[in-house]
Amino acid sequence: MRSLKHPISGKLVSLRVLQPQDVSAAYLSWMQDPQVLQFLEARHSTFTIASLKQYVQERLDDATSLFLGIFWNA
Repeated sequence: MRSLKHPISGKLVSLRVLQPQDVSAAYLSWMQDPQVLQFLEARHSTFTIASLKQYVQERLDDATSLFLGIFWNA
């Protein structure tokens, strides 16, 4: 997987590589929302927490992928 050497941070959010431990019930709910999925290839899939963690890991294992998440700064 391609990676960022450092997260990109602004005042409110940061952009960094998504990890399987980042998968949560909130993330699952987004991945089940038709409006969120409307333009994503993932719209053809049904996910559980376990399958989402596997999906994220597969992106990490893919040398051609850069899989980023947007996170609120604490």
